[in-house]
Amino acid sequence: PTVIGGDAVKAYYLARETRDAVRALASVFMDRNTGLGALLLVALVAAALGRLEFADRPLVIPLLGGTLLYLLLNFALFADAPYRGLKRLFSAARARSLVTLADRAHEAFDAYRSAPSALGKAVGLSLLFHLMLIGLNYANARALGLTLGVLPFCVFIPIISLLSMLPITMYGLGVREYAFVLFFSSLGVTREASLLLALLWFLVTVLASLPGAVIYITYGRHSLAESNSRS
Repeated sequence: PTVIGGDAVKAYYLARETRDAVRALASVFMDRNTGLGALLLVALVAAALGRLEFADRPLVIPLLGGTLLYLLLNFALFADAPYRGLKRLFSAARARSLVTLADRAHEAFDAYRSAPSALGKAVGLSLLFHLMLIGLNYANARALGLTLGVLPFCVFIPIISLLSMLPITMYGLGVREYAFVLFFSSLGVTREASLLLALLWFLVTVLASLPGAVIYITYGRHSLAESNSRS
């Protein structure tokens, strides 16, 4: 379920190719992690610049809280102390396999801490991707005849993307559409137009994914067969 359901598939194939499940999981997690940071950054800056409100309350306050929580959790992820604590806990429980797993996970994430330039490039690419996503929805709105500014999209689209990650429905269907109606109707957009805007996003995403599906069907099985023969 959710829009991150494909992450499990990516991790599986990456682990199959690299034969290192821990590093594969760390790579997929960091892909999602940098994307989350980019979403929060765009939404926070736009909410501060536009002074947008929802239910008569400024959106910048919860976004600032979410950003601070994100930074705190990432600090804990890359710090040494939490791993040492986990190792002591697993050692006390005589769970040697978990101690080994903690060591490998720490090594995998430490590789990102040791390469800040690569991490910065990943964040930059995530920013570019999400800005393009915002531009897509803004263009869809203009096509529907909606005369909204860009800043509301810079705030609402990241929030809607985050809500779509909740493990409720397949690919966030229903959650995303409800969020569109909830947020954009607060700007005076009709419920029907808000729902249509959400469905347009989904339709464009499906159409943009079709070439990848064709490539996978054409070449993916061949690559998988080669991987099986090597193993």
